[in-house]
Amino acid sequence: MRSIHRFSKRLPRAVAGLILVCGIIAASLLFGCARTSPEGDLSGQFVLADTADSEGIHVFLPGTSHQAFTDRQGRFHIRGIMAGEYELVASEEGYEEIRQTVQIPAGAQVTLASQPLIPLPPKTGSIRGRIRLEGREDHSGAIVLLLGTPHSTTTDESGVFRFDKVEMGTYQLIALKDGYQSVSDLQVTVDEPAAVILPDIVLSPSIVPTLAAEIEKPVLGDRRLWGRVLLDGEINHSGSMVSVLEVPGSATTTSVDGSFRLENLGEGPYTVEFSHAGFNTEQVPNVTPFSATEGIGLFVTLRRSAGQVGRGVLQGIVTLQDQTSHEGTTVRLIGIQQSVITNAEGRYIFVDIPSGKYVVEASHPGYRTERLFDVEIGASIISEAPPLTLGRVTEEDLEQGVEGYGAIEGMVTLEDNNTAGGVTVAVQTTSQVTLSAPGGLFFFQDVPAGKHLVIFEKAGYQTEYLEDVTVFPEETVSLPPVVLKREVEHPYVVSSNPPNRARNVGFDQFLDVTVKFSETMDGNSVKSSVLVSPAVALDMFFGRESELSDHDTLHLRLLRQGPQGLQFKTTYEVAIRRSASNPKGIPLRNDYVFRFTTDGPLIVGSVPKDGARNVLLFPIHRLIIDTNAPVDLASLSAAFQINPHAQSVPEFFTRPRGSGGRIEVEVGLNAGTRYSITIGKKLRTIDGQLFSNTPYRIQFSIAEEQDNITEPDIDMPRRRARSR
Repeated sequence: MRSIHRFSKRLPRAVAGLILVCGIIAASLLFGCARTSPEGDLSGQFVLADTADSEGIHVFLPGTSHQAFTDRQGRFHIRGIMAGEYELVASEEGYEEIRQTVQIPAGAQVTLASQPLIPLPPKTGSIRGRIRLEGREDHSGAIVLLLGTPHSTTTDESGVFRFDKVEMGTYQLIALKDGYQSVSDLQVTVDEPAAVILPDIVLSPSIVPTLAAEIEKPVLGDRRLWGRVLLDGEINHSGSMVSVLEVPGSATTTSVDGSFRLENLGEGPYTVEFSHAGFNTEQVPNVTPFSATEGIGLFVTLRRSAGQVGRGVLQGIVTLQDQTSHEGTTVRLIGIQQSVITNAEGRYIFVDIPSGKYVVEASHPGYRTERLFDVEIGASIISEAPPLTLGRVTEEDLEQGVEGYGAIEGMVTLEDNNTAGGVTVAVQTTSQVTLSAPGGLFFFQDVPAGKHLVIFEKAGYQTEYLEDVTVFPEETVSLPPVVLKREVEHPYVVSSNPPNRARNVGFDQFLDVTVKFSETMDGNSVKSSVLVSPAVALDMFFGRESELSDHDTLHLRLLRQGPQGLQFKTTYEVAIRRSASNPKGIPLRNDYVFRFTTDGPLIVGSVPKDGARNVLLFPIHRLIIDTNAPVDLASLSAAFQINPHAQSVPEFFTRPRGSGGRIEVEVGLNAGTRYSITIGKKLRTIDGQLFSNTPYRIQFSIAEEQDNITEPDIDMPRRRARSR
């Protein structure tokens, strides 16, 4: 007869509820670990258009705590952004703010193309006034300028003058007119966008007129003087007076870059005087004017009123290799602001240079820049520099490194839009970045001589590259037209299961691996793109070929049978090569590779299953424990424990189950009793491997009565949490 014993003690409801809650939490944690991370990363580059240092640009996502500051190259990286659509803001004081929408997919790394921040136009105001020439009704011809700015103008008949777009600040206004006393002590402050209205400025006739308006400039001959007068430490060099002391009425004023020209002079020689308010007046004696067809110019630097050292003159000659005309070479004294240009004979001259030793630098487009060191300029004498010959620059010179700078120009268009404005163009080997003009034109100046990579980028279009763009010193290289093609939306891998770098991935008779794409794919191209390393026996499914596959999901079933069967404790790499394409033939942009490591031997199920209640058992009954590897019976005896004690000593039997094994335990159990079976850490496989999920516990209760009996079933594979 069947013996059934009533069990009078039951678990309290609170304890049962706690077990249920813990089971739900554990299942949720296991499910969450198997999913793809819901977060993504965002990186990119923002650069300041007018400087090489782009550090400190504030990049943030409004409404969130995500923010970053760029490094010197303008690069930033924001991690851990929850998947979704955001507004991205890049801001820096004094520059136009950039705002754009970005999409952050789950588990993805989004990289934005480099974008420049454009400087904001300076806050400006205007200055208005009127110059009155005492004793005259015609007030035209008076020169008005603001020191330290490019603003200068000449009055009309009414004497009215106006300066627009004047940056905020305090300036010294100068008004002068030949034959009149100049005004140079008027301070003007622009502190708001409104116009500053000045009272009338009256210029009185000079006590000793030097340039009476009624006296025409004398015509003494066909010779001339020209050159530049530079103001030490200034950007605007306009307003300096240049006069020939021996010829009244010959004075003129310099332009913004300091240049001047005096015409209709005789043979001379003359003494030329240079003056400017706040600077030391300079005189150059024994100047012989040039003929109308030649001349190398006269160059002078005026220094602010202070003690001076001795000054001298330096002259020399620079010739060009294999040339008969040597004009156009730029000659500089390192440390001195001014530069001079050689004439056809290659001659140059520096006038009014503080005495001392200098480095002379000569450069010409297409020629190697050369230097002379320790060139001494004596005080109050004319010094002669050693001659220089410049050789042509070759590509071999560029590869070895050549001093000097050139320029790059070109045009970029879009295949569907000829305007092509706003394309980002960058010279990779420098920090220079620019945006193309509405017509697609772009220009870089001061590009170091050598070979460069030029990059063209615009959102929605494919990036283009021009390699080995060769720039010669002092030359402008014109690039061939560049056409940007529309960006193709490539499919991509959204997620994989197991995820990349997963560890302790358990399996029984096989392991299911899935790869989900961003869109419907061509099944044949996907299957042919798969590569698993090390090699393993597998079946592949796509579309509706299995319960786990779909038209956007690849299902790989890694098998344990055969010489290349799935192995324990092994790292597998799965590669989906970029030949995988969608039905339109558009492939992945890049290979997708992920790795995971399998777990060791596992207990994968039991009968009764853990948590079973009201289980029907005979007096002598066999419990079932399934494993994914054959078990060493001796180790099982040492590892097996049952609580409370059974009616009989357990007897163990094993038999194969696919690539794994099945343990049958014959033991007598009492009705109405709750049992806990523990398989300890000593359990081993027949080849001596320890099981990964031990200790393993099974809890179940035996039914008191024969009704409400549930059939025992085999539990699904599960893992126990282990301390590491």
